[in-house]
Amino acid sequence: MAREFDANEIIVSLSDAIGDDIAETALAALTNVVRRTPVGNPTRWQQPQSAPPGYVGGHARRNWNVSINAPRDSITGTEGDGGGKGAATSEAISKGSRTIERSNPRTTQRIIISNSVPYIGRLNAGHSTVAPANFVEMAVALAVNSGRNSRGSF
Repeated sequence: MAREFDANEIIVSLSDAIGDDIAETALAALTNVVRRTPVGNPTRWQQPQSAPPGYVGGHARRNWNVSINAPRDSITGTEGDGGGKGAATSEAISKGSRTIERSNPRTTQRIIISNSVPYIGRLNAGHSTVAPANFVEMAVALAVNSGRNSRGSF
């Protein structure tokens, strides 16, 4: 015998599935943009001697922030103390994924991924020799397109 139709159960199931898709896409976008953000390496700079003593890159990478419904404009640490490529990557993705996991599809209007370091726009414009111009847009598009391609249809 067929199970009785329950509209509320279907709505809840759809909301959960949509919420999962949103969270997965947001996490993919965060991961992509963090990993594609160039990390300062004085040996590749036009003026390597301009690096402050003890300089460690990763400041821009570490400062990708995830917030719910309202942008967050905080900056972690100072330029030159980014913790290096691996540490900056781990810190940003770990911190952001915890925020994404706390989002609730029924109350969350927006998941916002932002970076407030003053030079992030220049990096995204192609200032670095490590990352292409528009690496942010490319990282987000990759996450969105991957999500679309992974969802089946009938």
